[in-house]
Amino acid sequence: MDADGQHDVCNIPKIYQRLKEKDDDGRTPDIVLGSRFMKGSTEFEVSFAKKMAFVLFRKMLYLATGRNIADPTTGLQGLSRKAVLYYSKYNHFDDKYPDTNMITQMLLLDFKVVEIPAVMHARTSGKSMHSGLKPIWYMMRMFYSVLAVIFRCKVLKMDAGAGRIDVEREDKKYPELAEGKRS
Repeated sequence: MDADGQHDVCNIPKIYQRLKEKDDDGRTPDIVLGSRFMKGSTEFEVSFAKKMAFVLFRKMLYLATGRNIADPTTGLQGLSRKAVLYYSKYNHFDDKYPDTNMITQMLLLDFKVVEIPAVMHARTSGKSMHSGLKPIWYMMRMFYSVLAVIFRCKVLKMDAGAGRIDVEREDKKYPELAEGKRS
């Protein structure tokens, strides 16, 4: 959840509930994305430049994973234990811009990613990290970061099964946290 006031706290219970719901395939999501651009989301105005960035990142994500994600740069995310373990153990969390690159990576590693409509607000204070010339740097960095993720996951096959393996190790180490025993 971003700290600039754009993400409404009313989204938290919805994201948490969705993390617990099984889909038709019997799996619960590993990542729930709160989307600004789905039916049921609040109206959210973005500049022309940001719209173009969303188009580019959606297309890259689709070409790499075959999935359509309406809001590939959302910071409003709920993570399962499996996703948290993966991010924490392998230092594979981009602390500068964890956006389309991270969603692409998690989809390529077979983490289950779903989107739900979200309530978002216009920024009321603070300065955007995407002001001045920073958006150009961001676009270049994200573009190359997504390409690096694709190369690492599809070509080098790095981290395949890592999330599942991490959970199995942790369950053996801390059986009280094992699935089905959590409250």
